[in-house]
Amino acid sequence: MSGKLVVGSMPIGNMDDVTVRMLKAFRDCDIIFSDVPTDYLEKILNLNNFKKEIEKLKSTNSQFADLDQVEYMISLIKNNKTVLLVSSEGQIGIADPGCQFIQACVKNNLNYTVLPGPSVFSNSYAASGYVEGDFLVCSSMNNPIPFLEQNKKLNLPMILLVWFKDMLDVLNFIKENYDNDRYITICVNMTMKDELFIYDTVKEILNNKKINNINESSKISLIISGKIEVDFRPTN
Repeated sequence: MSGKLVVGSMPIGNMDDVTVRMLKAFRDCDIIFSDVPTDYLEKILNLNNFKKEIEKLKSTNSQFADLDQVEYMISLIKNNKTVLLVSSEGQIGIADPGCQFIQACVKNNLNYTVLPGPSVFSNSYAASGYVEGDFLVCSSMNNPIPFLEQNKKLNLPMILLVWFKDMLDVLNFIKENYDNDRYITICVNMTMKDELFIYDTVKEILNNKKINNINESSKISLIISGKIEVDFRPTN
């Protein structure tokens, strides 16, 4: 059997970040399973003159894939087809549907591979400047407050993807429930021309005027530090 699943990684904003291996995967696959929206995917395909069938995932902003689509993928691979699985942005299978497709390959002894590439979580953590090696990831954008409540006593950095409409509620919850000596980094539109990083203590983050530059179209990730000694804030 020569069919397989290829789990890809999409750019998180800048289209120039698509890897050479991903371009080859686009070229060589028989069908693409994609989270929505598919704007970045369609742009990359058009720029490279790739004509590919796209199967849009029915379950979005969730870790739970549609079982009918998982079964469809299995049938394709068993018929020697190569299925490329991608998110709308970044690495699928962490904060989007995807893990069930890999589990199905393991259970059915089907070939699969995961291509390295951009991930909003690793980019955010690196951009925060924190030095701890371990961190927690909130994989759901729909309800981050329970995650924050559950883990507030842990001395570990945490990374959340946040909708603009929820950002102030999340920041206020952190201010009221987390130690004042922990730091917040808000990463906005990473890798894009209007990329913005806001760094401040839990106590002061809501007073930082840079927050006014964030709007409904912004792509936001938020990092809470562990308890660290160094103050990286500008002195001016």
